[in-house]
Amino acid sequence: MIGRDNLFLCAGANGVRLHRGTIAEERLNLEVQHFVSAATLEGDVWPYVDEILALRERTGLRLGFHAPFRRVDFFSRNRDRRERSWRALMAGLDVAQRLSVEFVVVHSLYVPRRRNASYGRDWRACAGDFFGEVAREAARRGLRLAIENMLEPSPEGLLWLLGQLEAADAGVCLDVAHAAVAGGASAAEWVEGLGPALVHMHLSDNHGVHDEHLALGVGSVDFPGALAAAAALPQEISLGIECRLLPPDNLEKSLRYLAPLL
Repeated sequence: MIGRDNLFLCAGANGVRLHRGTIAEERLNLEVQHFVSAATLEGDVWPYVDEILALRERTGLRLGFHAPFRRVDFFSRNRDRRERSWRALMAGLDVAQRLSVEFVVVHSLYVPRRRNASYGRDWRACAGDFFGEVAREAARRGLRLAIENMLEPSPEGLLWLLGQLEAADAGVCLDVAHAAVAGGASAAEWVEGLGPALVHMHLSDNHGVHDEHLALGVGSVDFPGALAAAAALPQEISLGIECRLLPPDNLEKSLRYLAPLL
């Protein structure tokens, strides 16, 4: 089940300020992406948090949160790097708790440098324990995890991962652009395969080679198929527009493209 009321803009501070008027006029919700780099969590985060809370107070928008993925390496062999990455992630969860968000998107970390038979097995050996601990920390803060696909060829790995977690309400954020680049199952097959595990979707376009974050309808991603499959599911699924917000009309183009599909 999808709908206009569950539409989020994925944006950092600059994007929010640039499109503040559109957010209010279009009654968009906000997936906070200001803290996707660990560097943004090393300073004083609370003035921007207060800015977002004030925006919510004025507009009534709902909030989601994207956990840090830049300048982090959770599976590094370097202990100091792993520990710094973990501290950044915990700081992000603290911000998400303060914002009382509906979901926290965390990357699955499935990014093989080369396709080989052992990568999936190696990822599972690390991912089960790591995300199990992330889920426990999220639950302690009253947060719901949405684990985002990266370059998985199909939903099976993420469904396996959800089965390892103690958090009953954890789900999947399907990035349809990532699915297109991965070159395995189609976006519609991803939606159907995830079924009740699907809680959120990231929408941006590309041409099937690189994650270009284009305005919707510019590339070759099959949004009609993916959204029709999502509409057929019984649970509510939120949608996040994740195209580049410069030039500014990218957001308007994406909203026009989506209108007849919702």
